[in-house]
Amino acid sequence: MLCTHCGKKINERRIEAKKPTLMHIDTEINDDTSIAYVCPRCGNIVHENISEAEIKSLSRAAHSEYQRGNNSFSIGMGNIAIGVIALALAIIFFLLAKKPSNNHQLVTTCPEFYVSMVLFVISFVLLTVGIVYTAIGIYKKQYYTHLLKDINNKTFVQ
Repeated sequence: MLCTHCGKKINERRIEAKKPTLMHIDTEINDDTSIAYVCPRCGNIVHENISEAEIKSLSRAAHSEYQRGNNSFSIGMGNIAIGVIALALAIIFFLLAKKPSNNHQLVTTCPEFYVSMVLFVISFVLLTVGIVYTAIGIYKKQYYTHLLKDINNKTFVQ
């Protein structure tokens, strides 16, 4: 189920596994009974059989989430670019730490070695964060593109 207000996907199987809805109801359950959930992000009621106005609201929320996916992708790619530059600088400083006066052996007491180690750590962190944000951005963009296509083709069912 999707929240029509903010576009967050609600996993009802996970919710029902933690606290089953049908166990807490004292009234009789039939096929016409609908179960609604509360969105953890915005607090709105999420239910099945949404109206046309709620579909339009979901479409607006999906466009917003698509833009958040674009932002995540851009942040991730920026971090990857800076991480690659830092990695290249780390490799250069690491090679500079091999002193010709020491028969091109690695000298671990020189400042070049310390700078290279710091740059290796920074590049590792930036590349990791960049890959995570890029993956999140790609997933969001694909998911909400398919959702918007379903809404546009009038094949979306809550």
